[in-house]
Amino acid sequence: MSSAITTMNQVPVVNADVVTGFSVCILLVVVLGVSKDTFIPLLAGHVTLCAPFVFLSVIPKLKQMDTSIYEAALDLGAAPFTALTRVVIPQIFPGIVSGFAMAVTLSLDDYFVATYTKPATFDTISTYVVNATKGAQTNIKTALWALSTVIFLLVVLFTVVMNIRANREAVERKGV
Repeated sequence: MSSAITTMNQVPVVNADVVTGFSVCILLVVVLGVSKDTFIPLLAGHVTLCAPFVFLSVIPKLKQMDTSIYEAALDLGAAPFTALTRVVIPQIFPGIVSGFAMAVTLSLDDYFVATYTKPATFDTISTYVVNATKGAQTNIKTALWALSTVIFLLVVLFTVVMNIRANREAVERKGV
């Protein structure tokens, strides 16, 4: 069962984005009758695209985790939810953060899934950028370069802050 789930989870990773976007659109709009004017196809498309990368980030952390710590928390009287939030999640948090970062990056970047699944009156960043750069308007291109720079700087800032925080925690653990 676990092998089948892992294998099926990797289909969107090896598929071309065009195939994933078109397939989600056909499944939801044509087969299931979901209105394309809602955000449901867009959301489902991006979840389908991003979930495997989050899975690939979190599963190794779960495999590294010492299950006896979780069991000890339960034996000491912690409720299962408390043990989950206080024991399991802190241990897999780096995988969650890296999966989140990958998902956001993929979601911002993916043009094809967004094109096939977005409502007609809505633009994602990727569809807006492609549509705006088709014309040769210099002011729009300059604004898009500025937006790209801001996004890049935010990602760099987030990465630096997380690394500084991780280093401080490591120093505190060694010093205690």
